[in-house]
Amino acid sequence: MDRGDQSARLVEKSASTIVWRGASAVAEVQFAAGVLAEIAELAMSGYRRYPWGGVEIGGVLFGKKASETVYISHFRAAQCEHYHGPAFELSEKDCGAFERLLASAVEDEELAGLAPAGWYQTVSRRDLGLSEDARTLFHRFFPEPWQVAMIIGRSKQDPLSIGLNIRDSHGRVEMHSPAQEFTLDALQQRHLGGAAPATATQSTERRAAEKAAFTAEPLQPPSTAPTAALELPAAASTPPAATEPPDVKSTEPTAVALLAAVSLPPATPSSFFGLKADAFCTHPDAQFFYPSPQHREALAILFHRIRSNTGFLVLLGEPGTGKSIVLECLRDLLKTQATHFAVLLNSKISVAEFFELIAHDFRLPRAGASKTATLIALNEYLLERSRTGQATALVVDSAEKLSTEVLEEIELLGNLENRDGRLLQVVFAAQPGFERRLDVPQLRGLKQRLMFRARLEPLDAIETAAYIEHRMAAAGLRSQSVFPRPVIAEIHRRTHGVPRAINALCGLLLAGCQELGVKTAEIGMLERITDDFTLDAPVQS
Repeated sequence: MDRGDQSARLVEKSASTIVWRGASAVAEVQFAAGVLAEIAELAMSGYRRYPWGGVEIGGVLFGKKASETVYISHFRAAQCEHYHGPAFELSEKDCGAFERLLASAVEDEELAGLAPAGWYQTVSRRDLGLSEDARTLFHRFFPEPWQVAMIIGRSKQDPLSIGLNIRDSHGRVEMHSPAQEFTLDALQQRHLGGAAPATATQSTERRAAEKAAFTAEPLQPPSTAPTAALELPAAASTPPAATEPPDVKSTEPTAVALLAAVSLPPATPSSFFGLKADAFCTHPDAQFFYPSPQHREALAILFHRIRSNTGFLVLLGEPGTGKSIVLECLRDLLKTQATHFAVLLNSKISVAEFFELIAHDFRLPRAGASKTATLIALNEYLLERSRTGQATALVVDSAEKLSTEVLEEIELLGNLENRDGRLLQVVFAAQPGFERRLDVPQLRGLKQRLMFRARLEPLDAIETAAYIEHRMAAAGLRSQSVFPRPVIAEIHRRTHGVPRAINALCGLLLAGCQELGVKTAEIGMLERITDDFTLDAPVQS
């Protein structure tokens, strides 16, 4: 697959028509800029829906085919499970919904005279090509040589961008994606002129006008006048094609100048509030660690017990109470003390995979190594570190999901010792049910060796308020006023003080404030958010 045809280029015929031309493509593609602008709005609306990556959207593109030109003037969203992310990969049930959408288009008066021209989907990854599942979908529903697949890339840092997947003359699917020109943010601003988003009625009227303009025009190849082209810089080693128009230095604005000149709205809630980072990111980030008394105590216990060669330790807590961020801080502390450690995050592994991970993290010889060879190398490694007074640890997250066989191997490793104590310190982070897992006869010895336990509980109301204040301050907003005290109290009631749920709800509130253009969250916003977010019922009056 071509990862970016340098001879392809974008041509803007008018304020309402965007033309995409690839040298090896079967057909040229013309888009109504309004269609791209509306898809851009939907794409970012989906991205902001949840703070952990949003929902992917997709649907069918409609238009007309004439000669070697495809005109795309309309689209319809596909109501499939991809709305719940993280990828547009349709199950058989979803394919049925996709087929019904295509069938219903025949009776859609607005689509009269138009045909399916391809499909679009959003992705939260950098690769704008088709996945294997997407390629299968493309060939199944859109087999015509001129039909297209449009992949829309979204991220917190970069503008929306497009990869246009088109078949070449041999039927191979190629992806064309210039670096800066084909960006939906710029297209939206140029089409709307910085105006407010169109209403549903205005959008319908705009699509009807664009359709009329398409059908009224003679279906001729577009003009290649050099003054109309925004040329993509060619690769240094690739000479310009002989058929390309001359590179004319004119007053036509370049894509970079267009992007620089347009004042785009803040792309994320963080930029809207002037934060230097996502205050309520859902992945564990040590810079946002809130040292409540219980979290600080748990971190201190684990750190000092590892340094004293205690052996087996366990950190218990319900889902979302902060075990992973405590482990993240623990790893940072261990690095400052030259303590080597292996980390087991994927608990769905076999015994063989477990030993491969141990060998990798401790940089043991691995080429063709058997389990026995790995154990010998590990024992020598641990003894050498013990002789120099250095501690070594194994940190296991989500330990309750480990198989009995892997837990037995970990128990055997933890039993390695010399006169100074245990050679390998093992830290389990698990849900409370982990201790019940250890009641089986094979693991009772391991349960007896768990001499030190730290427990995490949900935050109380005062800690919840301090937690929100701390994370906002760590993100750059001290003395925050985004979450008033009544809102914080209601956040605590609905989340029961579970940090992960607090992060999710606060992230949604920040996104809601951004969409409404306000700087302070209100109880009413919580009411609307919790309709979609599975939390407690609204406040009783």
